[in-house]
Amino acid sequence: MPSLKDHQNARFAHLWQHLESDAEWVRNEAMDLRDQCLFNEDTEGGLNASLILSYAYWHIMDYERGLKVVKEALKLARDTFENDYLSQIYHLHALHYWGQSKYYSAKQFWVKAYERAILLKEIDIEIESLIGLGNVWRILNQLDAARAAHSHAVHVAQVRNYPILEAKALILLAWDMKLSAMYDEMLPILERAETVLVGKFDPTWVAEIHDFRGMAYLGLGALEKAERSCQHAYQLALSHKQTWMEAHCCISIARITIAKNELDQALEWLNHAEVAAHQFDSGELLSQISQEQAKVAEQNQDHELALKAFKKYRYFAEKRRREKSLNSAKEREGKTPYQLDERILYMIAQREADVGDARVVSIIQPNNLSGQLIGRMQWRALRETKVQSPLPGDCFIQIQLSQFTALNKVTSLALMLTLHQEWLCQHDSQTLFVLTEHGEVRAKHFCQRLAQMVAQFPWSDFDVEPPVISYTYDALNLPNAVSQEIQQLEVTDES
Repeated sequence: MPSLKDHQNARFAHLWQHLESDAEWVRNEAMDLRDQCLFNEDTEGGLNASLILSYAYWHIMDYERGLKVVKEALKLARDTFENDYLSQIYHLHALHYWGQSKYYSAKQFWVKAYERAILLKEIDIEIESLIGLGNVWRILNQLDAARAAHSHAVHVAQVRNYPILEAKALILLAWDMKLSAMYDEMLPILERAETVLVGKFDPTWVAEIHDFRGMAYLGLGALEKAERSCQHAYQLALSHKQTWMEAHCCISIARITIAKNELDQALEWLNHAEVAAHQFDSGELLSQISQEQAKVAEQNQDHELALKAFKKYRYFAEKRRREKSLNSAKEREGKTPYQLDERILYMIAQREADVGDARVVSIIQPNNLSGQLIGRMQWRALRETKVQSPLPGDCFIQIQLSQFTALNKVTSLALMLTLHQEWLCQHDSQTLFVLTEHGEVRAKHFCQRLAQMVAQFPWSDFDVEPPVISYTYDALNLPNAVSQEIQQLEVTDES
């Protein structure tokens, strides 16, 4: 016969299962369950119910109440249950601050959640924290940092086998790329997300994939493909009553019709988007819609409508600006957000070396985001090209390790430092080659940064002796250095 504890755990599982599909019902049930548990002095039960309740508030966008509940959960968790729940509590704080547009506070709590999740090997919270940090950077228009966070989230989810979170991170990475006009790179990212979601249908994510694919096609000038993809996304949003997605799809289709010079239709789609957005948006999306309406009306020679739309845009934009300024002033008082950004990105770079073998080259490093880890044959072809047609900024770096056991970790650290137009190759078990087109100053900086990262890396955690590393770089006599290195490759291959 099931015990009362078994019955309670079954109720918790049932509430978690229905959290996304019926958040208001879950809110009411979780509130009752929390009160029952606390009345019976079941602190852990009350804590679990509080977490579910806070998530339910987040789903219905009641961030103020959700934050209050999770702060109460933090008090319950102190001392007795801290190790089991603190990472998730930090993540929930961040979600609610994110919902309130308090981005610096959200970032702080996601950093806390990320650090603790790594320590306790809570992979799901680690990935969710990376996703959250990437979202903050995207909305603050720090797109390089956003792509770095979401790329690493994809990598962790791939290596640790969290397919749902992998798909989520891939979709958000595509969003970052859209804002960076990286349309070619978006398509394989979205294809991968679609593959990961096979058999795990989520209408919101599927709609987002089709919508972003449509925007990629629009950016590439393939208007028919763009329209088909966005119409598919729109129909999914309508059939599953996804108001947020419906508004975004309408904006996307409007942009396609603008590209086709069908301005009256574009205005109709923007009007649909506005109606949908009024149901959930406080001004961010509405300001975008109004701005688009003003532009299209101006093109259509409807100056009265253009003026009306522009006034709406100014209203919503100013409202958002005041909210952001107020939040920013309160949050940043006495703090240095840019130092925090630097710290987070450095943590991500260090963590990348711990997630898997550096030889695993995944889709998280599109060519114009960072450098490439390439094989020996590719390296040879690249270097032979450089012998024949060297560029003024070409510089060759050789990294020599004292022992082979550190090679893959050092390679991962080096890979995180590479930029576009830089290539990395594992020459042998104790040697790395790097080629940069950014000159001798960049080569020197690369070596200095890598030395710092190697010195601070926790080698003892992996039972590896800290390697002694020597660096040489040659910009002036590059062709000679290349010729010698190619000869070494040939000798090694023959043996």
